[in-house]
Amino acid sequence: MWREKLPEIRRIAESQGLQVRETAFHEVTAEELYALAATRLPGMYHHWSFGRNYELERARHDQGRGTIYELVVNLDPAQAFLLDHNSDAEQVFVAAHVMGHVDLFARNAFCQEQRLDMDRVLHAARQRFGEYEREHGEAAVEAVIDAAHMLMWHSSAIEPAAPRPVADPPPDPYQALFPDRRASTDAAEGRYRHDRDRHRRGIGEGDLLRFLMRHAPLEPWQRDVLGVVRETALYLLPQTRVKILHEGWASLWHRRILRELHAFAVSDVQDARLHAAVAGHPGADNPYWLGLLVLEHLEAEGADVLALVRGESDRSLLERIDEKLVREDPHLREAAAGLAGRPDPDGRPAWQRLRDALAGSLPSLPEVEVSVEEWDMRRLVLRAPVPVDEAYGRAVLSGVAALWGGQALLLTPTQELGGAA
Repeated sequence: MWREKLPEIRRIAESQGLQVRETAFHEVTAEELYALAATRLPGMYHHWSFGRNYELERARHDQGRGTIYELVVNLDPAQAFLLDHNSDAEQVFVAAHVMGHVDLFARNAFCQEQRLDMDRVLHAARQRFGEYEREHGEAAVEAVIDAAHMLMWHSSAIEPAAPRPVADPPPDPYQALFPDRRASTDAAEGRYRHDRDRHRRGIGEGDLLRFLMRHAPLEPWQRDVLGVVRETALYLLPQTRVKILHEGWASLWHRRILRELHAFAVSDVQDARLHAAVAGHPGADNPYWLGLLVLEHLEAEGADVLALVRGESDRSLLERIDEKLVREDPHLREAAAGLAGRPDPDGRPAWQRLRDALAGSLPSLPEVEVSVEEWDMRRLVLRAPVPVDEAYGRAVLSGVAALWGGQALLLTPTQELGGAA
Protein backbone atom coordinates (compact mmCIF):
# COMPACT_ATOMS: atom_id res chain seq x y z
CA MET A 1 0.00 0.00 0.00
CA TRP A 2 2.79 2.44 0.86
CA ARG A 3 4.30 2.07 -2.63
CA GLU A 4 1.11 3.50 -4.13
CA LYS A 5 1.93 6.79 -2.41
CA LEU A 6 5.46 7.07 -3.86
CA PRO A 7 4.42 9.08 -6.98
CA GLU A 8 2.53 11.55 -4.81
CA ILE A 9 5.43 11.83 -2.34
CA ARG A 10 7.78 12.52 -5.22
CA ARG A 11 5.41 15.09 -6.74
CA ILE A 12 5.15 16.97 -3.45
CA ALA A 13 8.90 16.88 -2.94
CA GLU A 14 9.55 18.32 -6.40
CA SER A 15 6.84 20.97 -5.96
CA GLN A 16 8.70 22.17 -2.88
CA GLY A 17 11.94 22.58 -4.81
CA LEU A 18 13.68 19.27 -4.17
CA GLN A 19 15.74 17.55 -6.86
CA VAL A 20 14.66 13.91 -6.71
CA ARG A 21 16.68 11.56 -8.89
CA GLU A 22 15.34 8.17 -9.86
CA THR A 23 15.30 6.04 -6.72
CA ALA A 24 14.87 2.29 -6.34
CA PHE A 25 13.08 1.27 -3.13
CA HIS A 26 13.80 -2.16 -1.62
CA GLU A 27 12.20 -3.81 1.40
CA VAL A 28 14.80 -5.93 3.21
CA THR A 29 15.01 -7.95 6.40
CA ALA A 30 16.75 -6.62 9.51
CA GLU A 31 19.65 -8.99 8.85
CA GLU A 32 20.03 -7.69 5.29
CA LEU A 33 19.78 -4.06 6.39
CA TYR A 34 22.41 -4.47 9.11
CA ALA A 35 24.67 -6.31 6.67
CA LEU A 36 24.39 -3.32 4.33
CA ALA A 37 25.08 -0.95 7.21
CA ALA A 38 28.18 -2.99 8.04
CA THR A 39 29.66 -2.58 4.54
CA ARG A 40 28.02 0.81 3.78
CA LEU A 41 27.76 -0.13 0.10
CA PRO A 42 25.94 -2.90 -1.78
CA GLY A 43 28.21 -5.35 -3.61
CA MET A 44 31.17 -4.88 -1.26
CA TYR A 45 34.09 -7.29 -1.46
CA HIS A 46 34.50 -9.86 1.34
CA HIS A 47 36.58 -9.10 4.43
CA TRP A 48 36.45 -10.19 8.07
CA SER A 49 35.99 -6.59 9.30
CA PHE A 50 32.52 -6.42 7.74
CA GLY A 51 31.43 -9.39 9.84
CA ARG A 52 32.66 -7.55 12.92
CA ASN A 53 30.75 -4.43 11.89
CA TYR A 54 27.60 -6.49 11.37
CA GLU A 55 27.80 -7.92 14.89
CA LEU A 56 28.28 -4.42 16.33
CA GLU A 57 25.24 -3.12 14.44
CA ARG A 58 23.12 -6.06 15.54
CA ALA A 59 24.26 -5.65 19.16
CA ARG A 60 23.21 -2.00 19.13
CA HIS A 61 19.80 -3.03 17.82
CA ASP A 62 19.35 -5.90 20.28
CA GLN A 63 20.38 -3.70 23.22
CA GLY A 64 17.89 -1.02 22.22
CA ARG A 65 20.61 1.50 21.40
CA GLY A 66 19.41 2.21 17.88
CA THR A 67 17.23 0.90 15.09
CA ILE A 68 17.98 1.50 11.42
CA TYR A 69 14.73 2.25 9.60
CA GLU A 70 16.32 2.82 6.21
CA LEU A 71 19.64 3.09 4.41
CA VAL A 72 20.01 5.32 1.34
CA VAL A 73 23.01 5.02 -0.99
CA ASN A 74 24.14 7.64 -3.50
CA LEU A 75 24.23 5.62 -6.73
CA ASP A 76 22.61 5.83 -10.16
CA PRO A 77 19.77 5.24 -9.60
CA ALA A 78 19.78 6.05 -5.88
CA GLN A 79 19.12 2.98 -3.74
CA ALA A 80 16.82 3.09 -0.70
CA PHE A 81 16.65 0.02 1.56
CA LEU A 82 13.70 -0.02 3.97
CA LEU A 83 13.13 -2.38 6.88
CA ASP A 84 10.48 -4.85 5.76
CA HIS A 85 8.63 -5.03 9.06
CA ASN A 86 7.95 -1.29 9.18
CA SER A 87 4.24 -0.55 9.12
CA ASP A 88 2.73 1.11 6.05
CA ALA A 89 2.64 4.40 7.95
CA GLU A 90 6.31 4.04 8.82
CA GLN A 91 7.21 3.20 5.21
CA VAL A 92 5.43 6.33 3.98
CA PHE A 93 7.29 8.31 6.63
CA VAL A 94 10.63 6.77 5.64
CA ALA A 95 9.96 7.27 1.91
CA ALA A 96 9.40 10.98 2.55
CA HIS A 97 12.62 11.04 4.57
CA VAL A 98 14.44 9.41 1.63
CA MET A 99 13.38 12.31 -0.62
CA GLY A 100 15.50 14.65 1.49
CA HIS A 101 18.53 12.37 1.29
CA VAL A 102 18.25 11.99 -2.48
CA ASP A 103 17.92 15.75 -2.93
CA LEU A 104 21.08 16.39 -0.88
CA PHE A 105 22.96 13.85 -3.03
CA ALA A 106 22.22 16.09 -6.03
CA ARG A 107 22.54 19.42 -4.22
CA ASN A 108 25.53 19.20 -1.89
CA ALA A 109 29.08 19.64 -3.22
CA PHE A 110 30.54 16.89 -1.00
CA CYS A 111 27.96 14.35 -2.19
CA GLN A 112 28.77 15.21 -5.78
CA GLU A 113 32.33 13.99 -5.23
CA GLN A 114 31.00 10.42 -5.03
CA ARG A 115 31.05 8.23 -8.13
CA LEU A 116 27.58 6.90 -8.84
CA ASP A 117 28.68 3.55 -10.29
CA MET A 118 30.46 2.41 -7.12
CA ASP A 119 28.20 -0.62 -6.71
CA ARG A 120 29.20 -1.87 -10.15
CA VAL A 121 32.87 -1.20 -9.42
CA LEU A 122 32.62 -3.28 -6.25
CA HIS A 123 30.63 -6.08 -7.85
CA ALA A 124 33.33 -6.53 -10.51
CA ALA A 125 36.09 -6.22 -7.90
CA ARG A 126 34.51 -8.92 -5.73
CA GLN A 127 34.67 -11.33 -8.65
CA ARG A 128 38.33 -10.46 -9.31
CA PHE A 129 39.20 -10.79 -5.63
CA GLY A 130 37.71 -14.29 -5.68
CA GLU A 131 40.00 -15.18 -8.57
CA TYR A 132 42.99 -13.80 -6.65
CA GLU A 133 42.06 -15.93 -3.65
CA ARG A 134 41.98 -19.06 -5.76
CA GLU A 135 45.32 -18.23 -7.39
CA HIS A 136 47.27 -16.78 -4.45
CA GLY A 137 45.34 -17.99 -1.40
CA GLU A 138 42.78 -16.33 0.86
CA ALA A 139 45.41 -15.40 3.46
CA ALA A 140 47.52 -13.50 0.92
CA VAL A 141 44.56 -11.49 -0.38
CA GLU A 142 43.27 -10.78 3.12
CA ALA A 143 46.71 -9.55 4.20
CA VAL A 144 46.73 -6.99 1.38
CA ILE A 145 43.18 -5.86 2.24
CA ASP A 146 44.16 -5.62 5.93
CA ALA A 147 47.05 -3.30 5.09
CA ALA A 148 44.94 -1.28 2.67
CA HIS A 149 42.16 -0.80 5.25
CA MET A 150 44.70 0.60 7.72
CA LEU A 151 45.68 3.24 5.15
CA MET A 152 42.42 3.82 3.31
CA TRP A 153 41.45 7.07 5.04
CA HIS A 154 44.78 8.57 3.95
CA SER A 155 43.29 8.98 0.46
CA SER A 156 42.69 12.11 -1.56
CA ALA A 157 41.31 12.76 -5.02
CA ILE A 158 43.59 15.81 -5.27
CA GLU A 159 46.99 15.27 -6.87
CA PRO A 160 49.98 17.07 -5.31
CA ALA A 161 50.75 20.17 -7.37
CA ALA A 162 53.68 19.76 -9.72
CA PRO A 163 56.42 22.42 -9.50
CA ARG A 164 56.43 24.98 -12.27
CA PRO A 165 59.47 25.18 -14.52
CA VAL A 166 61.59 28.30 -14.41
CA ALA A 167 60.74 30.63 -17.28
CA ASP A 168 63.62 31.47 -19.60
CA PRO A 169 64.79 35.03 -18.87
CA PRO A 170 64.75 37.49 -21.76
CA PRO A 171 68.09 38.05 -23.52
CA ASP A 172 70.34 40.29 -21.42
CA PRO A 173 73.07 42.09 -23.34
CA TYR A 174 74.61 43.19 -20.05
CA GLN A 175 74.77 39.70 -18.49
CA ALA A 176 78.56 39.68 -18.49
CA LEU A 177 78.53 42.86 -16.41
CA PHE A 178 76.11 41.40 -13.84
CA PRO A 179 77.05 37.73 -13.16
CA ASP A 180 74.78 37.64 -10.09
CA ARG A 181 71.76 37.58 -12.41
CA ARG A 182 72.96 34.34 -14.00
CA ALA A 183 73.70 32.83 -10.61
CA SER A 184 70.16 33.64 -9.44
CA THR A 185 68.65 31.98 -12.53
CA ASP A 186 70.87 28.92 -12.10
CA ALA A 187 69.82 28.61 -8.45
CA ALA A 188 66.12 28.82 -9.38
CA GLU A 189 66.61 26.17 -12.07
CA GLY A 190 68.36 23.95 -9.54
CA ARG A 191 65.48 24.29 -7.05
CA TYR A 192 63.00 23.43 -9.79
CA ARG A 193 64.89 20.26 -10.77
CA HIS A 194 65.11 19.28 -7.10
CA ASP A 195 61.38 19.86 -6.53
CA ARG A 196 60.49 18.07 -9.77
CA ASP A 197 62.47 15.01 -8.68
CA ARG A 198 60.75 14.97 -5.29
CA HIS A 199 57.35 15.30 -6.96
CA ARG A 200 58.05 12.41 -9.33
CA ARG A 201 59.17 10.27 -6.41
CA GLY A 202 56.07 11.11 -4.38
CA ILE A 203 57.92 12.92 -1.60
CA GLY A 204 55.35 14.78 0.49
CA GLU A 205 52.50 12.59 -0.80
CA GLY A 206 49.71 12.17 1.77
CA ASP A 207 47.63 9.65 -0.21
CA LEU A 208 49.50 6.59 0.99
CA LEU A 209 47.64 4.04 -1.13
CA ARG A 210 48.22 6.10 -4.26
CA PHE A 211 51.92 6.33 -3.38
CA LEU A 212 52.23 2.57 -2.84
CA MET A 213 50.38 1.83 -6.07
CA ARG A 214 52.87 3.97 -7.97
CA HIS A 215 56.14 3.17 -6.24
CA ALA A 216 55.93 -0.09 -4.25
CA PRO A 217 57.16 -3.33 -5.92
CA LEU A 218 53.66 -4.82 -6.10
CA GLU A 219 52.23 -7.55 -8.26
CA PRO A 220 49.37 -6.41 -10.55
CA TRP A 221 46.72 -8.13 -8.42
CA GLN A 222 48.01 -6.42 -5.26
CA ARG A 223 47.94 -3.04 -7.00
CA ASP A 224 44.35 -3.77 -8.08
CA VAL A 225 43.29 -4.55 -4.50
CA LEU A 226 44.83 -1.31 -3.23
CA GLY A 227 43.10 0.60 -6.02
CA VAL A 228 39.67 -0.79 -5.16
CA VAL A 229 40.08 -0.04 -1.44
CA ARG A 230 41.22 3.48 -2.32
CA GLU A 231 38.20 4.05 -4.61
CA THR A 232 35.97 2.84 -1.78
CA ALA A 233 37.58 5.31 0.61
CA LEU A 234 37.19 8.17 -1.88
CA TYR A 235 33.48 7.30 -2.11
CA LEU A 236 32.96 7.08 1.66
CA LEU A 237 35.06 10.05 2.78
CA PRO A 238 32.70 12.81 1.53
CA GLN A 239 29.72 11.37 3.40
CA THR A 240 31.63 11.46 6.70
CA ARG A 241 31.54 15.26 6.36
CA VAL A 242 27.76 15.57 5.97
CA LYS A 243 26.14 13.04 8.33
CA ILE A 244 24.37 15.59 10.53
CA LEU A 245 23.46 17.72 7.51
CA HIS A 246 22.00 14.67 5.74
CA GLU A 247 19.78 13.60 8.62
CA GLY A 248 18.71 17.13 9.45
CA TRP A 249 17.88 17.85 5.80
CA ALA A 250 15.91 14.62 5.38
CA SER A 251 14.01 15.33 8.63
CA LEU A 252 13.23 18.90 7.55
CA TRP A 253 11.65 17.75 4.30
CA HIS A 254 9.83 14.65 5.50
CA ARG A 255 7.88 16.91 7.87
CA ARG A 256 6.82 19.17 5.03
CA ILE A 257 6.04 16.38 2.59
CA LEU A 258 3.94 14.49 5.12
CA ARG A 259 2.12 17.66 6.16
CA GLU A 260 0.98 18.17 2.58
CA LEU A 261 0.38 14.47 1.93
CA HIS A 262 -2.01 14.19 4.90
CA ALA A 263 -1.03 10.53 5.09
CA PHE A 264 -1.17 10.33 8.88
CA ALA A 265 -0.31 12.41 11.93
CA VAL A 266 3.38 13.19 11.58
CA SER A 267 4.01 12.89 15.29
CA ASP A 268 2.90 9.24 15.38
CA VAL A 269 6.22 8.09 13.96
CA GLN A 270 8.24 11.27 14.10
CA ASP A 271 8.90 11.08 17.82
CA ALA A 272 10.24 7.52 17.56
CA ARG A 273 12.27 8.42 14.49
CA LEU A 274 13.89 11.61 15.70
CA HIS A 275 14.50 10.45 19.25
CA ALA A 276 15.81 6.97 18.50
CA ALA A 277 19.07 6.17 20.24
CA VAL A 278 21.29 7.19 17.37
CA ALA A 279 25.01 7.68 17.94
CA GLY A 280 25.43 11.41 18.35
CA HIS A 281 27.84 14.01 19.63
CA PRO A 282 28.46 15.55 23.05
CA GLY A 283 25.67 17.93 23.94
CA ALA A 284 23.35 16.71 21.18
CA ASP A 285 20.55 14.16 21.45
CA ASN A 286 21.21 12.77 17.98
CA PRO A 287 22.18 13.97 14.50
CA TYR A 288 18.56 14.01 13.26
CA TRP A 289 17.52 16.42 15.97
CA LEU A 290 20.64 18.60 15.85
CA GLY A 291 20.72 19.00 12.06
CA LEU A 292 17.00 19.75 11.93
CA LEU A 293 17.27 22.25 14.79
CA VAL A 294 20.04 24.29 13.14
CA LEU A 295 18.47 24.23 9.67
CA GLU A 296 15.07 25.37 10.97
CA HIS A 297 16.75 28.13 12.97
CA LEU A 298 18.71 29.37 9.96
CA GLU A 299 15.57 29.37 7.82
CA ALA A 300 13.66 31.28 10.48
CA GLU A 301 16.46 33.85 10.46
CA GLY A 302 15.97 34.38 6.72
CA ALA A 303 18.43 31.94 5.13
CA ASP A 304 17.59 30.27 1.82
CA VAL A 305 18.37 26.75 2.97
CA LEU A 306 17.98 25.27 -0.52
CA ALA A 307 20.94 27.42 -1.59
CA LEU A 308 22.81 27.28 1.72
CA VAL A 309 23.28 23.51 1.85
CA ARG A 310 25.04 23.37 -1.53
CA GLY A 311 28.42 24.05 0.03
CA GLU A 312 27.67 23.12 3.63
CA SER A 313 29.33 20.44 5.75
CA ASP A 314 28.58 19.26 9.29
CA ARG A 315 31.34 21.49 10.63
CA SER A 316 30.22 24.63 8.82
CA LEU A 317 26.59 23.93 9.78
CA LEU A 318 27.40 23.62 13.48
CA GLU A 319 29.58 26.71 13.32
CA ARG A 320 26.38 28.63 12.42
CA ILE A 321 24.94 27.97 15.90
CA ASP A 322 24.49 31.39 17.50
CA GLU A 323 23.62 32.80 20.88
CA LYS A 324 19.94 33.16 20.00
CA LEU A 325 19.55 29.47 19.12
CA VAL A 326 21.31 28.35 22.31
CA ARG A 327 19.16 30.68 24.39
CA GLU A 328 15.89 29.54 22.78
CA ASP A 329 16.45 25.76 22.66
CA PRO A 330 16.11 24.10 26.09
CA HIS A 331 18.57 21.28 25.33
CA LEU A 332 21.32 23.59 24.11
CA ARG A 333 20.57 26.09 26.87
CA GLU A 334 20.99 23.38 29.50
CA ALA A 335 24.23 22.17 27.91
CA ALA A 336 25.59 25.72 27.83
CA ALA A 337 24.63 26.24 31.46
CA GLY A 338 26.77 23.24 32.36
CA LEU A 339 29.76 24.99 30.79
CA ALA A 340 29.09 28.41 32.29
CA GLY A 341 30.76 27.66 35.60
CA ARG A 342 33.97 26.37 34.07
CA PRO A 343 36.82 28.79 33.40
CA ASP A 344 37.78 29.37 29.77
CA PRO A 345 41.30 30.62 28.99
CA ASP A 346 40.03 32.47 25.91
CA GLY A 347 37.18 34.16 27.75
CA ARG A 348 34.50 32.79 25.42
CA PRO A 349 30.87 32.93 26.57
CA ALA A 350 29.22 29.59 27.37
CA TRP A 351 27.12 29.47 24.17
CA GLN A 352 30.22 29.93 22.04
CA ARG A 353 32.10 27.23 23.93
CA LEU A 354 29.17 24.86 23.34
CA ARG A 355 29.16 25.66 19.62
CA ASP A 356 32.93 25.10 19.40
CA ALA A 357 32.66 21.85 21.38
CA LEU A 358 29.96 20.51 19.05
CA ALA A 359 31.93 21.42 15.93
CA GLY A 360 35.15 20.12 17.47
CA SER A 361 33.62 16.76 18.35
CA LEU A 362 33.02 15.83 14.71
CA PRO A 363 35.10 12.93 13.39
CA SER A 364 38.02 13.83 11.17
CA LEU A 365 39.53 11.41 8.67
CA PRO A 366 42.36 10.78 8.69
CA GLU A 367 42.81 11.54 12.37
CA VAL A 368 46.52 12.22 11.78
CA GLU A 369 48.01 13.54 8.54
CA VAL A 370 50.89 11.33 7.38
CA SER A 371 53.13 12.02 4.39
CA VAL A 372 56.07 10.41 2.62
CA GLU A 373 59.37 11.78 3.91
CA GLU A 374 61.89 9.73 1.90
CA TRP A 375 62.36 6.28 0.39
CA ASP A 376 64.63 3.87 -1.36
CA MET A 377 64.05 0.26 -2.36
CA ARG A 378 64.90 -1.00 1.13
CA ARG A 379 63.21 1.57 3.35
CA LEU A 380 60.16 3.85 3.35
CA VAL A 381 60.10 6.80 5.77
CA LEU A 382 56.82 8.51 6.69
CA ARG A 383 56.27 11.58 8.84
CA ALA A 384 53.40 12.72 11.08
CA PRO A 385 53.16 16.16 12.75
CA VAL A 386 51.95 14.75 16.10
CA PRO A 387 52.70 11.64 18.19
CA VAL A 388 50.62 8.53 17.47
CA ASP A 389 49.54 5.50 19.46
CA GLU A 390 52.64 3.35 19.46
CA ALA A 391 50.99 -0.09 19.32
CA TYR A 392 48.65 0.91 16.50
CA GLY A 393 51.42 2.73 14.66
CA ARG A 394 53.67 -0.33 14.66
CA ALA A 395 50.82 -2.55 13.42
CA VAL A 396 50.13 -0.19 10.52
CA LEU A 397 53.84 0.04 9.69
CA SER A 398 54.11 -3.74 9.56
CA GLY A 399 51.40 -3.78 6.90
CA VAL A 400 53.09 -0.96 4.98
CA ALA A 401 56.45 -2.76 5.19
CA ALA A 402 54.90 -5.94 3.80
CA LEU A 403 53.64 -4.00 0.78
CA TRP A 404 56.92 -2.13 0.42
CA GLY A 405 59.00 -5.29 0.71
CA GLY A 406 61.42 -3.72 3.18
CA GLN A 407 61.39 -1.52 6.27
CA ALA A 408 58.84 1.19 7.07
CA LEU A 409 59.50 3.99 9.56
CA LEU A 410 57.24 6.69 10.98
CA LEU A 411 58.82 9.85 12.40
CA THR A 412 56.87 12.11 14.75
CA PRO A 413 58.10 14.98 16.94
CA THR A 414 58.76 12.51 19.78
CA GLN A 415 58.86 9.05 18.19
CA GLU A 416 60.57 6.86 15.64
CA LEU A 417 58.42 3.80 15.03
CA GLY A 418 59.35 0.97 12.71
CA GLY A 419 57.97 -2.12 11.03
CA ALA A 420 59.56 -4.72 8.80
CA ALA A 421 58.32 -7.15 6.19
